[in-house]
Amino acid sequence: IMGFAHMGYDTLHPVIAFNTARAVHTNLLVVWLLSGFMGAAYYIIPEEAEYELVNVKLAYIQLTRKLKCLLNIEVQMIIQISHLRL
Repeated sequence: IMGFAHMGYDTLHPVIAFNTARAVHTNLLVVWLLSGFMGAAYYIIPEEAEYELVNVKLAYIQLTRKLKCLLNIEVQMIIQISHLRL
């Protein structure tokens, strides 16, 4: 979507501006990297310690709460930036 907007095909510009999409994209990139590190830690630490995780369900609860919070932050950011444009 951002590539098309950068090339001049602004069909979605009234819905979401390029600067908003860029900010959301950058934030989601950081979130994706942090999620990868968190997942790698949950895999590597028990593997190297030769000890299973105490509570796997807690890891899933942490993941879902993190994703819910981050989704809420991204939606609020889109709404706030969209209202600033008007």
